[in-house]
Amino acid sequence: MAYQVRLDNFSGPFDLLCHLIENAELDICAISLTQVVDQYVSYVTLAEDYTDLDAVGEFLVLATRLLLIKTQVLLPITYSSEPDQGESDDIDDTEELVQHLRQYRVFRDLGRQIGKFMEQEKTYIPVGCVPVEGDEQVEVMNPPHIKLYDIVSAWTRLAPLFNQPQTVTIFPDRPTVEEEISALKIRLKNQPSLSFNHYLGKNPTRLRLVTVLLAVLELWRQDNIRVWQVVHFGDIFVASKEVGTCTNNP
Repeated sequence: MAYQVRLDNFSGPFDLLCHLIENAELDICAISLTQVVDQYVSYVTLAEDYTDLDAVGEFLVLATRLLLIKTQVLLPITYSSEPDQGESDDIDDTEELVQHLRQYRVFRDLGRQIGKFMEQEKTYIPVGCVPVEGDEQVEVMNPPHIKLYDIVSAWTRLAPLFNQPQTVTIFPDRPTVEEEISALKIRLKNQPSLSFNHYLGKNPTRLRLVTVLLAVLELWRQDNIRVWQVVHFGDIFVASKEVGTCTNNP
């Protein structure tokens, strides 16, 4: 809860008081700094568990600067050989206070924003975790006790893997079924028939085997080729529709 200031002509958070003075909406001479300090001391004293030393220090800095500005405003003007010097010092102190208040507000707003982020973080469930409903008890698995020797031994076993040269697999072009159909048509124009195994070549990949087979089946479906075998489960022969069926391997 933010510290509240209660004066005769002002009641509200201390941040609001600083804001009003910063924007000249409240006359600093109308503020009893003694009451402000007394109320804050009482506030800190009553809060036995109050341990925010940064907030206490920030309050003392702001209160001291407010007291300095009020003193300069209330004291009579002292004339000297350099009449502008006193006025210049007052302006510098006032600007320094305003600048400090602005910096204070920036850090205050950032702190509140971080607090909102932390509250939102509580609602998130990490990957792999299961939300607990009601009074359900979840057994917490403690991590195994690992010694430094175990970590060093594991690193010793893995270290040689990082020194191995990286291998890059280069895949050849993968023709489509349409491309294989065009290639088969051109091939059958130059020769009367061809062997399926001979057309595939040595050690064809599964992808090429399936692609060529689909191309042959599509040409067969379109009634553009003839397909036959000399023996069961033997090689497949393909010929253009204009060529008769062969009985041997071309």
